[in-house]
Amino acid sequence: MIRDAEPADGQNMADWILSTPHNSFDPAIATYPHLHTFAIEDEDGPLLYVPIHPVLVVESVAARPNITAKKYIMALTEAKSAIEDMARQSGIREIYTNSGYGPMIKALRRHGYEPVTGALRKRVSK
Repeated sequence: MIRDAEPADGQNMADWILSTPHNSFDPAIATYPHLHTFAIEDEDGPLLYVPIHPVLVVESVAARPNITAKKYIMALTEAKSAIEDMARQSGIREIYTNSGYGPMIKALRRHGYEPVTGALRKRVSK
């Protein structure tokens, strides 16, 4: 059975987070406005707690052919600001991109973006 976690689940979840190896829990999510936690249970009670929250994904960047590095970085900085404003207005607290383009990675890292390892993607059908 799946249900929404309730305040009474808080202590279990806190204890289990600490005792579950490699769960990658980030305590910062506790302040996210759109955090939601599912409780998965059977007849004996909870089996798992699954906290989820929406994120923004920058899918890709299409740059003008032969754009100069200076203009690319300037435009990317503007795009970054617009994306972060969108996230703030929507109550979204994390932005991801999967770019492999070195100059973009370098520029974004200077603006607080950090590498994330171990991510997986699932496309959900209609």
